[in-house]
Amino acid sequence: MPLARNLIKFAASPQGRKLIGQARRIATDPKQRQRVSAVKAAIARRRAAGSSPE
Repeated sequence: MPLARNLIKFAASPQGRKLIGQARRIATDPKQRQRVSAVKAAIARRRAAGSSPE
């Protein structure tokens, strides 16, 4: 699969390693998790009210 091959190449590159490291730091950041939870709650409220999340 060409797409998988390209993803593996990118992940092995210096830019890919930097991006993956940054994503890991963001994923484990408690403040970021709190922000994500707040956005999810806001979207749920909008859906419950009948409007679209966009």
